[in-house]
Amino acid sequence: ASLRDRLAKEGRLPIAESLSITHQIASALQHAHTKGVTHSDIKPSNILFQGGLAVVTDFGIADALRVPEGGGEFTRSGLP
Repeated sequence: ASLRDRLAKEGRLPIAESLSITHQIASALQHAHTKGVTHSDIKPSNILFQGGLAVVTDFGIADALRVPEGGGEFTRSGLP
């Protein structure tokens, strides 16, 4: 089930569970970012649960981040 499904069925989740889910999502996005990928479409239907853990899915429109030679500002590459 997705987070969207759970929210539709259960309504508000307890604060402790909401914080845990948020932390899991943030950790997954941070990991993707360290690999140079931004998700670009985070929404409840793209968060699935597997074994009680939140899993970020659907990187279909993800963008890669490029750092110019010698550092500087991040730029986006990927889909036009």
